[in-house]
Amino acid sequence: MLLFYSWGMTGERRVSADMKKKLTMFFTSQYGEYRDAVLSGKRNAGLLELAMVKRQERDLATLQGWHFDMHRACAPLIWFAANLKFPSGEKKGQHLKLEPWQVWIVMVLFGWVDSGGNRRYHNAYVEIARKNGKSTWAAAVLCYLAFSLNEQNGTPCYIGATDLDQAGEVFERAAACLSILPVRV
Repeated sequence: MLLFYSWGMTGERRVSADMKKKLTMFFTSQYGEYRDAVLSGKRNAGLLELAMVKRQERDLATLQGWHFDMHRACAPLIWFAANLKFPSGEKKGQHLKLEPWQVWIVMVLFGWVDSGGNRRYHNAYVEIARKNGKSTWAAAVLCYLAFSLNEQNGTPCYIGATDLDQAGEVFERAAACLSILPVRV
């Protein structure tokens, strides 16, 4: 799936500085636990998943011109926690809670910045097996990119899927997630 960013006209809920600190520590912990589980073999990861985590570790040690900013990495996750709820299913209406692999990928995509604060990644291809929460996760990322005040770049957002039904499902989940946000005109 391809993700680009945009800006919309919604208000957004913010969290207190204390809650932001607690959420940053929580997400940083999930990031580390996922990384450690993959590298130690505790998580039954495929070759591509293992390569993805190893690349991140190698980049942390050797990449020049970019740095990994934990606060920038956690910003989308904190926004999800403050603004999004599950749009359907048995968890409908509950605050969105991501799996550790989802947290890790979001942090990698948003955490790498250059000295000017520009993100390293502006698009991503993510392939996940069925029934792993990818539609809701993709909808959450889409909502953040399109409507968070942290992402005011004015470019369109896109989600690619294998068929129109899947893309429509992501769109419908994003619309349902956004229905709880106040609109600003």
